[in-house]
Amino acid sequence: MSKKVTKVLVVLLVGMIFVLSSCGGPQACKKRCLKKSCCPKKACSLKKSCDLKKACGSKKACCPKKACDLKKACGSKKACCPKKACSLKKSCDLKKACGSKKACCPKKACSLKKSCGSKKSCCPKKACDLKKKCGRKVKLTGSDLSSWKQVGGKWNKELGDWIIAGDAFLRPENEKLLATKPGVGVMINGDKGKCKHLLSKAEFGDIKAHVEYMVARKSNSGVYFMGRYEIQILNSYGKDKVGVHDNGAIYQRWDEKRTPKGYQGKAPRVNASLPPGQWQKLDVIFRAPRFDADGKKIANAKFEKVVLNGIVIHENEEVTGPTRAAWYPRPQEALTGPIFLQGEHGPVAYRNICIVPLED
Repeated sequence: MSKKVTKVLVVLLVGMIFVLSSCGGPQACKKRCLKKSCCPKKACSLKKSCDLKKACGSKKACCPKKACDLKKACGSKKACCPKKACSLKKSCDLKKACGSKKACCPKKACSLKKSCGSKKSCCPKKACDLKKKCGRKVKLTGSDLSSWKQVGGKWNKELGDWIIAGDAFLRPENEKLLATKPGVGVMINGDKGKCKHLLSKAEFGDIKAHVEYMVARKSNSGVYFMGRYEIQILNSYGKDKVGVHDNGAIYQRWDEKRTPKGYQGKAPRVNASLPPGQWQKLDVIFRAPRFDADGKKIANAKFEKVVLNGIVIHENEEVTGPTRAAWYPRPQEALTGPIFLQGEHGPVAYRNICIVPLED
């Protein structure tokens, strides 16, 4: 063998030994390199980053372990975390929007903070449950009376209980009474219209309310906002002129020391009443009274808008205090209060009572 060939072989042998020693031997190369090729130069220069499965969980690029931390990876355009982790980027962005430590709720849940008045962030279950609870509506009628307390009348303590039915209609033989159909969704004050009053367990301030009701002939009831300010419910169908005692009126206040005892109150602009035995719709925007830091009232309660059967009957009518027969008599006014339904003045039925709390 010539000297030149010997030199070439020696050089090649030395080169192979050098490569093997730099890779750490065949076994080390297998550990450090992929099946097809070794990691990119930049990635290979990082300690323990060539093992893609351990370091990143990524099929495309090698990243240092620290970069796989969710806090950094989710805010990175080149995140090397597993797909599930990287998909959290949008959810992670909610952290700023919602103020949540666990920014994992959908945007709709985050919007509950404003719509439901929740002080908590969007992720806790209690806040997320608000969507089902109100969705911005609080429905007070349904399959039972669980949203209400039945309270005795002030003059007659021996009163019956309200019942649940599927529908109501006038009795053909006596239109002063209501008959019922089986089912749920409708609240009726018994067979004779002599029941306890209903007081909602929930209390409200500023609200938008929808109430559907039916009265028999000569029946009388009332919807009290905050348990204090009444919209009269009465059979006033066919009357040419209506007053403060008629259907849809803001009922008058009462003072035994005054002459006359009844004062203020506001008759509806027009008589929008339907015949007895028909379902009527009442839509109200109500504003609670305002108080300063010392508890002094600085603004009266106000019926901002009242619509009866699609016709506006009141706008921006203030109420200086509780109306007659309020559950909370004067001078007790407050920031919130329950919905109060009268139940002892003749047959009446209610359904689809929905309350939407309003922001300031």
